[in-house]
Amino acid sequence: MIELGDSGTAVVAYPTVITLASPSERLPPLVLPAVAPSGAPTRASGAVLGALMIAANLLGYVFVLIATRSLGPEEFGAFSAVNSSGLLLAIPVGAIQVVVARRQTLHPGTGLWLAGVLGAVLVLAGAAVSLFATGLFHLDSARTVILAMANLLPMSLTAALQGVLLGRGRLVAFGLSVLFTALTRILAVAAVGRHGIDWLFGALLIAGVAGAVLPAWQARREIATLDQRLGRGAVRELLRANRTLGALVALSTVDLLLARHYLPARDAGAYALGSVFSKVVMWGTQFLALGIVPALHPSNSRKRVLEATGFVVVLGAIAVGATAATAPLLVRVVGGTAYGHADGILVWFVVLGTLLGLAQVLLYAGMATDDGRLGILTWLATAALVAVVVRWQHDHAYRILGTALAATAVVVVIGLVAVVTDKPDPLTTQEAATPLSEFAPVVGGDPKREA
Repeated sequence: MIELGDSGTAVVAYPTVITLASPSERLPPLVLPAVAPSGAPTRASGAVLGALMIAANLLGYVFVLIATRSLGPEEFGAFSAVNSSGLLLAIPVGAIQVVVARRQTLHPGTGLWLAGVLGAVLVLAGAAVSLFATGLFHLDSARTVILAMANLLPMSLTAALQGVLLGRGRLVAFGLSVLFTALTRILAVAAVGRHGIDWLFGALLIAGVAGAVLPAWQARREIATLDQRLGRGAVRELLRANRTLGALVALSTVDLLLARHYLPARDAGAYALGSVFSKVVMWGTQFLALGIVPALHPSNSRKRVLEATGFVVVLGAIAVGATAATAPLLVRVVGGTAYGHADGILVWFVVLGTLLGLAQVLLYAGMATDDGRLGILTWLATAALVAVVVRWQHDHAYRILGTALAATAVVVVIGLVAVVTDKPDPLTTQEAATPLSEFAPVVGGDPKREA
């Protein structure tokens, strides 16, 4: 998704891993200037990038359509649990993309050294996870998790290369690399999906390596001329960028992992299918969270946040109504007849997605105004969700989902109360002159380097 700022700059995010740099400590504004003074080429490249990101999103849903039918409920549930575990470990991958992009002005470098170290550390962490994930997710062997987590290394390298493209204003090139990655995943699941999840994760690993080829070729000049390091402070910035974003990803993911552990395989597969619908609503309303960032300052955050949350409620209500009326059809279109037992619970996943969309807006607003309190609360709510499900509420899908709904609702209610009751702070002279909140990655387009 892409939002254009007042001067033709762009705030960019892509599916699954959000490209945000969100330090909870004050950093000086870091804006990469648009090369074209008029801003017109930047807006044009931003529009092309938006179309490319939409196409990549659509391919993500095509991937789900193929995977649900190829694997069936039992294996799709296992695939979703392992994949979601990788998502939790991959949170720093999105951050490194933005750290690289932000540093292209003052500390230009490819970041490949840091990305390689980070990827290796994540792969080792994934190997450690495999020691207990096999029993936790009822897998046949640790090989499944190891194959999945091995993809974190090429993902990290790809993220750094895409960060170079993003930070240097090559928006179209960036979008093409994201679309190419989505295409390689489609080819992987179409080729080997019917052979089981080990084959699929192996093919996705090959796709991950292949996905790094295009951005490496696109950034070949920078690879040859720039330092492979990013300079001092990059690691600290990377760590800060993960705090609140990690809380959001954990809150939106952990219930799926618990469902895979506690529910029968067939029910866990239906839960995984329902989780797809919650993510559609959550990520589908992300543009509202990103849209408030360019104009958000402590003095106007209440109005902007309430407007954005109101739109999320409206869109969520439409989605809930449409799902309630067409749930059996949706289940059969997305998953097939094998998932028919998910009909009744589907609408509650859409409710959960709406609540997660609201939490997303509130958390982004907190990052934009340098307020990390809701992020801490989100971590606490996630921990409480896990504790309640493990101790009491794990016998049925409705109980796990109900606990996730309650935990997310607590975050949303407290976040909204804070927005309504907090007094706005006056703008400083520096803040008044800053068009974008300082945590957002901001890029300008260079019409001579778009390809």
